[in-house]
Amino acid sequence: DGIGNITSALKRKGMFDKTLIVFSSDNGGREDKDFGGNNYPLRGMKFTDFEGGTRTAAFVSGGVLPKSRRGQTQSTVSHVADWYATFSYLAGVDPFDHKAVADGLPPTDSLNQWHVIANGGKSPRNVTVLSSDAIVAFPYKVVLSKQGGQGWWTGPVHPNGTKIKDSDHGCPNGCLFDLDQDPGEHVDLSGKLPHVKQGLIQQLNTIMATAYQTSSTPGYTKCTTVNAYAAAHGNFVGPLCTKG
Repeated sequence: DGIGNITSALKRKGMFDKTLIVFSSDNGGREDKDFGGNNYPLRGMKFTDFEGGTRTAAFVSGGVLPKSRRGQTQSTVSHVADWYATFSYLAGVDPFDHKAVADGLPPTDSLNQWHVIANGGKSPRNVTVLSSDAIVAFPYKVVLSKQGGQGWWTGPVHPNGTKIKDSDHGCPNGCLFDLDQDPGEHVDLSGKLPHVKQGLIQQLNTIMATAYQTSSTPGYTKCTTVNAYAAAHGNFVGPLCTKG
């Protein structure tokens, strides 16, 4: 009802034809404890670099979307960060933050995906770094570390009474997957394509050497309360580590 009310209001005010409505998840569901998520048939869950934790669904609507693209499905590589450059393009503004760069901050990793959405074109994104332990250069993907033992597979119906344990072996020596042929990440190709695996690991290490993380307080190491954070930031709340 809420979205319907917003859509109706946009149409009444003559704004719908210039509006893009986006629904986009940030990560896969939690399948442990009582959260009730299910990422079947993908492997893993939120907090892991497996596809169950990182491959998500999204859809767009609104009058600005070409009629030829409405109701269509697009399987392509993009990152949630790409919405920034995409929205900037639609708004007619430069996504490059000159002031930030002048202050020594790196440029964003966002890429404009509008031609993919509007025309079904090829994605401009070739490489996606998921974390310091995973990189995708489609169709290949490298995952490192045990991933918290949460690289399990659930069935079509979950939760179903089965107790999940964090005992998956993961990828302590690194795994290589072909996401086009094996989106469920069942087959490790490390032995078959060692040169591809090593090349992706080297690429990941090179990119991570330039990784940037803000040092803003409280960040994820200095926990605070939601009320205290809001009071210090003009009643706005951002990502933070809370202690109640």
